[in-house]
Order: sequence, then structure tokens, then C-alpha cells
Amino acid sequence: DEVRTEATPSQSPGGADTSAQAAPEAGHSQEVLLAAQQRLRDIADNMPVLISYVDRNERYQFVNRAYQEWFGGPRKIEPGMTILDMIGPESYERARPYIERCLAGERVTFENYLPHRAHHRQALINYVPQIIDGVVEGFYILGTDLTAQKEAEEQLFQEKERLAVTLQS
Repeated sequence: DEVRTEATPSQSPGGADTSAQAAPEAGHSQEVLLAAQQRLRDIADNMPVLISYVDRNERYQFVNRAYQEWFGGPRKIEPGMTILDMIGPESYERARPYIERCLAGERVTFENYLPHRAHHRQALINYVPQIIDGVVEGFYILGTDLTAQKEAEEQLFQEKERLAVTLQS
């Protein structure tokens, strides 16, 4: 006769009671997970770039502090808001072809003018698809403010033009 032992939640396959061990281990694992999540949130919130995650329906599921400050201003950005809600129709129309390419599985980088409080700022935008088992589930967004750089380039261009006119006279 063979004796079979069925493992229950509080027993190991050998039949030893492990409930006293499992509870603290589960609690410790939860603490480690929460600490790791907080560390990632802290990293994202302290980067001087816009970081977000959008699902395949173009709804925000995560935004970092810089994103919140850039787009939120006095209003609160809530998970589930769409890209169109966040950046407005004009910026969305410029971004739409890149969104479509990203949702098709392609990493894309482009420049766009984005609303920033009472005016627009120029940003370099990266969309990185999240692909799970061959299916695009959403995408990560990384945005870098290019406004100061673009303004400096424009000033240099205007100075070059003035210098060319001066040298021709």
C-alpha cells in the first residue's frame, strides 16, 4: 500500500506544517515588493523628463511627477485619461501617426509642441511599445523638453542672418 500525502496551504508535500513560516515570508515578500515599487516611483519622479505609460486604448496608467507638473498644473491628472485629453487635439494630430506606429510594435522618436500651462513647449518624444507574447499591450513615453535648445538655435540662426546682412553691406 502506498501512502500519499496531499499538500494543503499549511503543509509541505511531506506533510510538515509550514503555516508559521509562510505568513512571515509572505509579509516580507510584500514589504520587499512595496519597497521596490516605491524606489521605482522615486526614480521616475526625480528624473527631469516626462515619463508615462499608456495602454493600448491610449489611456494613461502612470505618469511621473514631471508629467504631472507639465500637464497637470492646477488640475489633477487621473489614470484613464486619454492622450487626446492630455495633450489636446492639435498636438494629438501631430502625434497620432507615431502613436499608430508604436501600437503596431515600432519604437518611434519625434518632436512635438505640447501644451505647458499657458503656452506650448517643444519636446523630443520617444514611444516604446510594451510587447507581451507578441501583442502590444501599451507603450512607454519618455519626453524631454527641447524648448531652451530650440530657442538658442533660433537666436543663433537670427544672429547668423544679421551677420550675413552686415557683411554684405
